Amino acid sequence: MEKSDIEKKIEKLLALAESSNPYEARDALLKAQELMLKHNTSPENQETENKVITISIKTRYSKHNVIMAEIVAANFRTKVYMGKGCINIMGFSSDAMASQHCIEYLIKEIDRCFNHYIEVHLEFLRIPLSSRTKTRLQWKDGFVYGLREAFENRKADPKYALMLTAPTEVLNEYNKLKLYTRNYKQEPLINNEAFISGYEDGKRSLNGRSLIDGSDTTPI
Repeated sequence: MEKSDIEKKIEKLLALAESSNPYEARDALLKAQELMLKHNTSPENQETENKVITISIKTRYSKHNVIMAEIVAANFRTKVYMGKGCINIMGFSSDAMASQHCIEYLIKEIDRCFNHYIEVHLEFLRIPLSSRTKTRLQWKDGFVYGLREAFENRKADPKYALMLTAPTEVLNEYNKLKLYTRNYKQEPLINNEAFISGYEDGKRSLNGRSLIDGSDTTPI
């Protein structure tokens, strides 16, 4: 079957998502997601001929990488689970590819932003190792908390919540795996400077853009 103009455009955007420029990659991903959602608004438009596939991202185990992957999956109609030295993404091909690019971008972005935090707060390098570890975890807790909120802020129209749900075919394949699920719950550390700094960077990672029309939804 010949691909539609929309499908070709989504493919081009996903290719741009591999850009070495993190901001260009991010914008391409968000635009691809917007098109994917807009053109899958009814069962007739679903990718019924697509098979459920699994894509693996090689990465070290990290609580924060797992949480970010789960946040992305919840917004790209996919499911994720950890393998040995990798994060596995299950979904229809275009959804899985978009999730892959977004997760890879965020894994790089969280490290880039934390390295910037260290550059600004040079005293971080002079505190005991145990305190550095605690500060790093608090900062990354803030980042994933801000990221989750950024995705929520982009859902300007309630009708899109249903379209973000993983398709039945994907859920059926995922449930066959009978995986143990972890529950990572993070309460905001309102008075913690590292957490707040990470939180602000996490919100900015999506640039505060609306899921529907690209307008700025970042609270003033």
